[in-house]
Amino acid sequence: MCFVKNRLVIPLQTHLNVIEASGIADPAKIANVAVAEPDLVYQGIITVVDGANILDQLVDRFVGDQVRDQIRVADLIYVSKTELSDHLSMQLATLSKAPILESDAATIEMLLQINPFFWNKFVRFFNMDI
Repeated sequence: MCFVKNRLVIPLQTHLNVIEASGIADPAKIANVAVAEPDLVYQGIITVVDGANILDQLVDRFVGDQVRDQIRVADLIYVSKTELSDHLSMQLATLSKAPILESDAATIEMLLQINPFFWNKFVRFFNMDI
């Protein structure tokens, strides 16, 4: 799935579409496009949080607001690159009621119910360190 000239293009016969809104993108706007598209079944926003750097990113004067917004709109928060500390868990909980998962491949695979082929592509695509 991709955008061509501001129009969403959906390949035929897809099993799963993951739209990666990297950097300081606005996942809520992308989700609104998915919700409005009759050929898609919207299933939510997964916000991948860089556990090693998130506390600095939250207070960064350039990207802090956008990072907090990405966490607020999440249906699921995935913390990569670190174990979830009590402090980090509390910070995330103040921003979102979404479930928080650590870097645990088995848990995420079960949650997303992706077959191994798609799971491996998902992990490589997000460059997850699990």
